[in-house]
Amino acid sequence: MAYIVRNVDILDLNPSTGVGISLPFNGPTGINTTYTTREAIKSNLLNFILTGKRERVMNPAFGSGIRDVIFEPMTDDRIDQIESLIYGGVEQYFPQVVIGSLTVDLSPNNNAIAIYLKYSVVNTNIEDELQINMNNGGV
Repeated sequence: MAYIVRNVDILDLNPSTGVGISLPFNGPTGINTTYTTREAIKSNLLNFILTGKRERVMNPAFGSGIRDVIFEPMTDDRIDQIESLIYGGVEQYFPQVVIGSLTVDLSPNNNAIAIYLKYSVVNTNIEDELQINMNNGGV
């Protein structure tokens, strides 16, 4: 009988140790800490999707660049382009993350875009989803 061995990140064994930084920056000191690998990966994916190309100092290639695309005319090709930016970036910067499903909904009449991402992390029991709603007023 075959068994699937799942790894538990050693950082998750001590619940009082911070793993990363959470978005948005609205904590008492301006920064919120993540305490599990699940939270850290979700926050990192959110950060990647909302970051534009050339926006991050010392790593100008990091970021999906979606904000540059959403101001173009909304067509079905635009949806494919946004999905390609997300798939390619996650594959490059988060090789341990496997995208299960990705849905991009455009609402040109409301100047809005909704991104729904369901993902899992290789060799762990981490499965999660992320939903981002963007409109002309922000996220």
